[in-house]
Amino acid sequence: MKKDTQHTELESLFSAHKTEVADSGFTQRVMETLPDRSHSSPLRYVLVALCSVATLAWVFFIDGGFIVGAIADLVVSVCTLSVPSPASLLTYVGMVGLLGAVGFAVYREG
Repeated sequence: MKKDTQHTELESLFSAHKTEVADSGFTQRVMETLPDRSHSSPLRYVLVALCSVATLAWVFFIDGGFIVGAIADLVVSVCTLSVPSPASLLTYVGMVGLLGAVGFAVYREG
């Protein structure tokens, strides 16, 4: 309920201080030429699913599947200013890639 109150307060604050910029209809023309976001390609979902499965399989099977150990090795390597092992670096990049793909898919959905 508190969020609704804050949202209403913000809307009233912004609407009270709204200023119009004379752009001769430029904004409206641009908005009309933008593609419709409501129609999502099913290919996007297939690609996200394939990339997610491939990344998970890659991360779990690399270096015996010790993700926590690989991430810990990466952190220790960075803290001691030494070169991290390729397995820990690939594990980290794989996890970031997976989280990025899922985050992007969720972001684009909204």
